[in-house]
Amino acid sequence: MADAGLALSAAAAGLGRAHVPELLARAWHEAGRIAELGEAQESRRGYWLVAPLPQWRQKKVKALVAALAG
Repeated sequence: MADAGLALSAAAAGLGRAHVPELLARAWHEAGRIAELGEAQESRRGYWLVAPLPQWRQKKVKALVAALAG
């Protein structure tokens, strides 16, 4: 499944497992909608963030970068 949100929805509905970034699954897990199966695994995948220069100064963009880099 190419969309992590759809994968999480399917897993929450009992339709299987979802292998998604921990950052995306955290809120679902904390709300009790999904269960963690096994340990978190390192991934070779990364994120490319692209935005016009003025947006990089926004607090929400800085918070996203910090969360992804964390």
